[in-house]
Amino acid sequence: MSSDLEQVLETSSPGYPRRLLENMTRLWKENAFCDVTLLIGRRRFQAHKNVLAACSPFFKAMFFSGMEEQSRSEIELHDISSDVFNIIISFMYTGLVRVDINTCQDLLSVADMLGVDDIVEICSEFLLEHMSPQNCVGIYVFADAHNLVSVKQQAELYLEKNFLQACKEEEFLQLDIDTLLPILASERLHIERESQVLEAGIEWITADLPLRRKYLLQILSHIRMNLISQRHLFQVIDSCADHGIKMTLTKYASPTATSKTLNPHGMYLPASNINTPIWPRQNAKKYIYVIGGYTRNRHTFMSNISTLDSVERFDIYTKKWQSFAGMYNARLIYVVGGLTELFTESDCVESYNPVTKEWCPLAKLKYPRAYHGLAAHDGYLYAVGGFNEFKGSLNSVEKYSIKDNTWTNVSPMQISRAGAGVALADSKIYVFGGRSQDVELAGSSRFNASITLDSVECYDPDKDVWCNLPSMAYERCETVAVVL
Repeated sequence: MSSDLEQVLETSSPGYPRRLLENMTRLWKENAFCDVTLLIGRRRFQAHKNVLAACSPFFKAMFFSGMEEQSRSEIELHDISSDVFNIIISFMYTGLVRVDINTCQDLLSVADMLGVDDIVEICSEFLLEHMSPQNCVGIYVFADAHNLVSVKQQAELYLEKNFLQACKEEEFLQLDIDTLLPILASERLHIERESQVLEAGIEWITADLPLRRKYLLQILSHIRMNLISQRHLFQVIDSCADHGIKMTLTKYASPTATSKTLNPHGMYLPASNINTPIWPRQNAKKYIYVIGGYTRNRHTFMSNISTLDSVERFDIYTKKWQSFAGMYNARLIYVVGGLTELFTESDCVESYNPVTKEWCPLAKLKYPRAYHGLAAHDGYLYAVGGFNEFKGSLNSVEKYSIKDNTWTNVSPMQISRAGAGVALADSKIYVFGGRSQDVELAGSSRFNASITLDSVECYDPDKDVWCNLPSMAYERCETVAVVL
């Protein structure tokens, strides 16, 4: 008998919470057992203190923390819209809420103040679902003001992705300077060129010129002026109506830009003039250029090989190719040296201007070379090693001054190399493997086999010194080295 008494069933009724809520709603609508009246504007709201306290930390603190309102039957609330509060108190009793684009932010603001988290979450989701380039700035500012971390993060990402549209909206022009600067400095802005960020900053200033002119230098410090071409810079200057802004922007122009045409050797501003990053933003529109090479019909013989001078550009966003005019001297390697159509080493050097889409011949190499490495550092290009039919593989290294358009010899490598991997890291040039062949040592012999290399050398441009590093595990030729 005792074992039967110990058998206990503890369970719940699935419909109980719904019936309880329905009964509470009925009592509220009938004003039954209401023990407090809330005065908001000209409207009076009857309610139950225990329901308000259960739904809102704001009311719980008011009724159970010894405040004066604890013993009062009528309480007046200020700075709250009666229409908005009507929606909130209805939700407390019914669990239902109606949100639209006109009331969402006001509703979220009051719900956040009262601590009604369910409405805050519903309104937050509504804002994110209805975000557009026209309202994303306003949502970003609103979320920041109410410490809605998730909404702010999503709005920030949307704003950065749609920056070119959002920056033209009135909400963007109404931003305060402390909110504007982090946006202009963002690495994640989706832009086609850096001058578009400059244009947005200037538009913001001119929207309230008397009060905002003082922020010009702050804004420019967050724009990568060294990545803006002279042509686009002068376009911004010409479109600006304020003389003071024009004069300031002109100071950022390249000293060689005496006219509004691009200098082939001064496409970008000198990095030393501006204390901003010299690389494009992470999400800036980028292109892949495919230059030169050779082609032949796979069904024909080797003699039908033809060297290409054409250039094609791939847009990583639109997934489309675009063709451009070819180089002056067709060869395999961009920009320096390479092979001619007669398969002889070239000493020609050219630069391609992606702004004007033009090729420009530059000073020639001191020694024709192909299969060499190329590295860029601190305003110089370094042509490392390579191959020459009269000398075989080369250990010579030449340095090109972009500013002066001149080549000079620097210290040679300790081993001659062609087809080596070259990479720049921590301001030093690293050379990996390659092949070595000395034509002069071959004497009368017409054949001198090349050997592949596992050795590694490092060059310090500041000291003009090469040093040996530990060898690789395998000999490598025609390899590629990258820095991650």
